[in-house]
Amino acid sequence: MKSTSDWGLWIERRARAVGFMRNADLARSIGCTQQHLSRWFSYSSPPNSMRRGLDAHLVSALKTDKHTLFSAFRDVIPEHAPFVESPAIEPMQREVIERVMSLPADRLRIVGDLARGLQSLAIAS
Repeated sequence: MKSTSDWGLWIERRARAVGFMRNADLARSIGCTQQHLSRWFSYSSPPNSMRRGLDAHLVSALKTDKHTLFSAFRDVIPEHAPFVESPAIEPMQREVIERVMSLPADRLRIVGDLARGLQSLAIAS
């Protein structure tokens, strides 16, 4: 049997504690395949890096914080880990996201350029 300090077992227990009864539902929430999730379940410690922002999606799905999930998991009982609810997307934010995602590629590039310009201004001020 696995040690309770194994990262994969910690993820499984935490997923059940926050209401995921099926691995398929957890995988869908994270945006990965069930095979990918099964691989994580076999890990004794977290991977050095995760692709495509899956780390943030995993943190959000498990309703905890990055420090607990990736560093302090050995010292925290999964069912008692800090409960962190992701902020809900406001209806207006959802509408903006939907409209941007429906733009043709050339217009999407323009929006990206504008966003980078605004980000530069925000950093400079």
